[in-house]
Amino acid sequence: MPEFKREAGKDWWWGYRHVNETIQAKRYFSEDDLKEARQSDYVAKVCGPFPAQDREEALHIVARLTS
Repeated sequence: MPEFKREAGKDWWWGYRHVNETIQAKRYFSEDDLKEARQSDYVAKVCGPFPAQDREEALHIVARLTS
């Protein structure tokens, strides 16, 4: 598992674009989150983990990375 360097004021996030085009951002805790999402028939594209200051910033990052 890769080592993640903590950035001041930022947590690690991951996210996905749902097949209905909604964007989801979630706190990153382990690679298991990503594996489960990648196996789902309802997930179009997964991205992360990445650092973000809050959920709003994470949603913007997910939207950009999954467009």
